[in-house]
Amino acid sequence: MDKNNLDKKTLLFPGGFQFVRNYGGYDGPDSWLRENCLGTEAKADYFIGHSIGASSALSYFEGNPESKFILFNPLIKKRNILDLIFRWMRFLLEERIEWIRIVPVRNWISGFGKIWKLLKIDVLAEMEKIPKGNLIVLRGKNDRFFCDEESAKIIKRKNIRLIEVEAGHDWNKNVKEAADKLIFF
Repeated sequence: MDKNNLDKKTLLFPGGFQFVRNYGGYDGPDSWLRENCLGTEAKADYFIGHSIGASSALSYFEGNPESKFILFNPLIKKRNILDLIFRWMRFLLEERIEWIRIVPVRNWISGFGKIWKLLKIDVLAEMEKIPKGNLIVLRGKNDRFFCDEESAKIIKRKNIRLIEVEAGHDWNKNVKEAADKLIFF
């Protein structure tokens, strides 16, 4: 491994209501905590975003046009808020997400406010601004909740590099290994 790759600054934006610590050692803001805010001037070599966190990561492109973006299971299709809440509850139950991975309930009201703002971002339009060589979408082959087969077809039609990994919607060791390969090798 090239020493220069070890020095790359990486910022990870977690999926809805999750902690950064769930992602295996990446730095990033615990965006879903009420008091946490990274600000608009963040600089990094790599921005990683999971699910709605991909929308957060994309918002840093303008200030980081040379950076690389790795998006895992981004929210490609526009859906109404009730559909998203229903899908999120199904995801938590079906993928058996442990409650210890989720921020405390006292943060949920502010978290929903942040999600509301992030849902206004046109993910595909923002992705198309990024040079093709600086954008990769990782997709859990078994994501039936948010980045489903239809989303994968849309990504492919836009000629965006898509790598499918053995995962559902949630981050796991397979996703971490794929992201690490993209950053460190």
